[in-house]
Amino acid sequence: MITRRLTILAISLALACLSGSSLAAQTYVAAPVTVSKEKVKNNGKVFYSHIVLEKQTLYGISKAYNVSVQEIYDANPTLDLENQGLKKNQIILIPAKDDSKAVEVPKPVETARAVTGQNNASSSKSQDDFFYHTAKWFEDLDAIAQKYGTTADVLMAFNGMKNKTISKKDKIKIPRHPENVSLPKATIPAEKQVEPEVKSDVAIHTPETETVDNTNKVELPEKVFNANISASLLLPFNAQGTVADNDMDFYSGVLLAIKDLGEEGISTDLNVYDVANSIPVTRERFAESDIVIGPVAPADINKALAICPASTYLVSPLDQKGEAIAKANSNVIQGPTPTESQYQDIINWIKQDHKSGDKVILISEKGAKSTAATSSLTLHMQQSGLQYSTISYGILEGRNIVNSLANLMSNSATNRVVIASESEAFVNDVVRNLNLLVHRKYNVVLYSPSKIRSFDTIDVEDFHNVNLHVSMSYFVDYSSPKVQSFLLAYRALFNTEPTPFSFQGYDDAYFFISSIAKYGKNWPSMISSGRTSGLQADFKFTNYSEGGLVNNAIRRIVYGSDYSITLLR
Repeated sequence: MITRRLTILAISLALACLSGSSLAAQTYVAAPVTVSKEKVKNNGKVFYSHIVLEKQTLYGISKAYNVSVQEIYDANPTLDLENQGLKKNQIILIPAKDDSKAVEVPKPVETARAVTGQNNASSSKSQDDFFYHTAKWFEDLDAIAQKYGTTADVLMAFNGMKNKTISKKDKIKIPRHPENVSLPKATIPAEKQVEPEVKSDVAIHTPETETVDNTNKVELPEKVFNANISASLLLPFNAQGTVADNDMDFYSGVLLAIKDLGEEGISTDLNVYDVANSIPVTRERFAESDIVIGPVAPADINKALAICPASTYLVSPLDQKGEAIAKANSNVIQGPTPTESQYQDIINWIKQDHKSGDKVILISEKGAKSTAATSSLTLHMQQSGLQYSTISYGILEGRNIVNSLANLMSNSATNRVVIASESEAFVNDVVRNLNLLVHRKYNVVLYSPSKIRSFDTIDVEDFHNVNLHVSMSYFVDYSSPKVQSFLLAYRALFNTEPTPFSFQGYDDAYFFISSIAKYGKNWPSMISSGRTSGLQADFKFTNYSEGGLVNNAIRRIVYGSDYSITLLR
């Protein structure tokens, strides 16, 4: 596991460490043995949760924690440390003498120490009577009370608080039975108290108390908050084996985004984890994160969800198969646009462009086994309401199919063509035949998902001839000043060219972190109310009633007859 806490004040150092092409080239210097601050309870016993760093030994760890090597063996029977030894990034349990700050695991609720700096009148209460909530930077006591169906007065009384002031990471006790909490007789409900006038040069924010119907209305802030965001990045770096270059490129893009955000006044604490073999993140660490980006594979996302509390959002950053998980889990956000959205956009695009007299033609390969993609595209066409013709032929018939295609086309209007096939050979043949019809003066426009651009055997000139219209999840417009600025910064910092993964890492980190800083606790609802453009991808989210958010933003590009490639949106 790689675990590194980066603040924006030290980001230049972290970026310098990444200038190499592999994980090993980054300066991952082995740290001395430091006693962990995290404790857990297991079967009634208290342990430190220690992460093994490179070159650490059992002897050195035992001395740091003032325990014997045998005690470490006994605390980790499943790891067989006596025979297997330590492994880098391994998590081991160390017996602890003091259990005053231990966190019981596993628990179905967030647990931690009591509120710091408060007079805790309820310290004698049984743990069964309450659970803890970790305050995030954008939360106030009223918001926390509303979340758990109680009032700020009840929480103040239960926690022995004299006022509603709380800070980030304070641990608030939430009573399991708030109706049984006794309020002081002289207590005036907090929402009815009259605050004395405060004269200061600093603006004081007080919540509005008048009743206003704000149903389905979210107020936009006037400016970006001056905030410190806690973010976690979970990627399968595979630091103990062959390092995944794509993940390192994504990571580099994230770091550059954090650097740029810092220059805009948004400070970020970044925790980075290698999840190639496991999910080495505690529930408490998840809870302290304002946003979690990763893991990549759906199986790993599900593992992370088993640990991650429902109050922390997890972004699926690269795998389009994560859509199903996002639809089923309220705290999952599908970052990459699903391929299905490309098919729907093709239909919408044809409808927008369609004029009287135009012909729409769906071409498929005869005898070919349907794939999920071709079946989905065909289904979208059937449900579109468009009037269209169909033609199916085998690739060996290609030389004789031109006249059959011409019989379906208009001589005077536009012929809008869709190919329901993922076979490069067949798509190449169709494009070749469409080019022949263009030379016969037929006006042809070919609509396609992004996969067609990966077919190396198709001459790019043919794309221009058939006026190719592509619905894409990702596309970089290198004429954009923002893209050009990114290129210069990336080359200077890493001495290499950015890949699509670099662009995506930048887009994801910049978009989600800046959204949290800008909108505060309302950020999930705000990002689903509009469209935002990144360097390579756009963000426009659909909020599913029983699930999370799925990005459905598409970029449309057109191959013009003048050999231009134009980004329409």
